[in-house]
Amino acid sequence: MRTKIAATWIVPHQSGKHALIREGEVVFEDAKILYVGKKFDGHVDKIIDATGKTSCAGLIDTHVHSGHRASHRLISDTGRPMYYGQPFLEISVPKEGKIVKGDPRYLRHGDAGSAAAFELNAAFTVAELLRNGVTTFVEYGSQLSVQDALLTEVTRLGVRAYLAPGYDCGRWVADAEGRLKRVRNDELGREGLRTARRPLMSAILSSSDP
Repeated sequence: MRTKIAATWIVPHQSGKHALIREGEVVFEDAKILYVGKKFDGHVDKIIDATGKTSCAGLIDTHVHSGHRASHRLISDTGRPMYYGQPFLEISVPKEGKIVKGDPRYLRHGDAGSAAAFELNAAFTVAELLRNGVTTFVEYGSQLSVQDALLTEVTRLGVRAYLAPGYDCGRWVADAEGRLKRVRNDELGREGLRTARRPLMSAILSSSDP
């Protein structure tokens, strides 16, 4: 099906740089862009009226944290001044010896509710990115369980994603006075590295089979 988007502003890429077209049109058919310019005179099957809106190529986000950042959207601008109003300590960092309930960083496969939590976070993440015009992203540092859930979601919605499991040898916590403190756990890091390498090593072994 051939579709035309008629927008007040269009941001194309021309001669190695971005351009700006006022009152322009973009025509595409399936996954191929056929025309970008002021006026398309050919046949189209559908017209999207984007008056007052901007049409541009998909954005790229190179530093995405999966859905555990959702809470920041709900209480942004209420955190501490030294973190530019972000609720970093209030949301992301637990007191020493505690965990942040509902945060997938503290869940593993087999934990009660883990599968549903990973699926929900993946759906939230990809939907939020698409809603803001991002069609390519890099998920930064989440464990294998989170990446697997994201892989399912990006496959379903057709987003381009660069995914690889992360690992960590410690946690940020808050001390008794609310200050940041790093608690190191080398075995946690080694276990995370072993888990992160598994899919990569499997792919390498498969590709080397005669």
